[in-house]
Amino acid sequence: MKFYESGDSSKPVIFLFPGTCCLYSSFDHILDRLHSYFYTVTVSYFVSLLIQRKRIHIDHGIIGSSDMDEAGRLVAKIKSSMVVPFMYKMIHTGALPKFMQKKLNKTDEVKKELYNGFLNMFGIGKGGNPWIAKQSIYNQFYSDLVTKVQHGIDVPGTTIHVFYATKMGRKYEKRYWTYFKNPDIRRHNMQHEELFCCHSAEWVEEVGKAVEGDR
Repeated sequence: MKFYESGDSSKPVIFLFPGTCCLYSSFDHILDRLHSYFYTVTVSYFVSLLIQRKRIHIDHGIIGSSDMDEAGRLVAKIKSSMVVPFMYKMIHTGALPKFMQKKLNKTDEVKKELYNGFLNMFGIGKGGNPWIAKQSIYNQFYSDLVTKVQHGIDVPGTTIHVFYATKMGRKYEKRYWTYFKNPDIRRHNMQHEELFCCHSAEWVEEVGKAVEGDR
């Protein structure tokens, strides 16, 4: 694990954690705006072939399951075995499979912007990351599926702010209320990660408002 620090160190510190199999560079497009409010510390899970995801414990509360049984873990292993080779090739080479690139080229500009934002998180189109081990990707993907997460999390003095993309459906909102006791849910009529990928100024403004409200 490595930390990349930037900005004015006299300002409040904000830690930025990439999503599953995403790179720390996925935050590059919002760093300048964030520096208006914060000193940023971006976390990189993928450091070298010697540092594997299995040595790092991070709970992803929305993805993980708190009641995963043995059958569920078996399904998670099967899913990981199917997805990881595909993900590894994309991250390793930094390129989409030809059939996916053709499909992307045919989409309208609005969807293309969102898809390209997603691809940016994985480093697609940036030359590839041949130093990232396949086992690192497997460990991170699998752990997100099976990590046990407490219900009704309530840490004194801590507020959980959720940017909820309502187009993903009500089941996601239900998860927030399951895992956290009193989440601050901020609704946006968008798709998953659309606010972060396509509306960076608004995303940063929301983060700033959330922190100001906690003071």
